[in-house]
Amino acid sequence: MVAATEQGWLHCWSLATGQPLWAVRYGKGLWHQFVQTTERHVLVLDGKWHLSAFDLQSGELAWTTRLRSAGCWAPIPCGNHFVVLSRDGHLAVIDPDNQVKVWEGRVPGVYHQPPSIGEGMFLAASSTAGLLAYRVDPFYEH
Repeated sequence: MVAATEQGWLHCWSLATGQPLWAVRYGKGLWHQFVQTTERHVLVLDGKWHLSAFDLQSGELAWTTRLRSAGCWAPIPCGNHFVVLSRDGHLAVIDPDNQVKVWEGRVPGVYHQPPSIGEGMFLAASSTAGLLAYRVDPFYEH
C-alpha cells in the first residue's frame, strides 16, 4: 500500500504485515494529494509542475515529466493512459508504459479538483468556467 503525505513523502507498507517497505520524498507537500499505481510504478504530482513515477518495489525515481502548470490532486486513469488536469486548465495525457507525454492541451477555467473520465467522456468542474464535458477519442480508451 502506498500513500502520499501532506509533508511531501511517499510511504509504502506491506499489506500482509503492516511493516514499512520504503519512504521517499516526492516533492512539495499538498493538502489533497493522491497516488495512482501501475503494475510497476507509483504516479504522483509534486506540487509544482511534475508528474513523477517511482518504482513500486524500491521507491526509486523511475521517470518524471514536466507539466505546463501544477496538477490537481492525482493523475486519472483513462484506458492505458493517465490524464492530468492542472489548476490553470492545462491537460496532459501520459503513456506510463512508454514513459512519455503523448498529448497536451488546455480547457478554459481554473481548477481545484481532478477531472472525471468514464464512458467515453471527460468532465471537469471549473471554479470560473462551470462544468465542461468533452468526448474522449477512442484511441485513449484502450
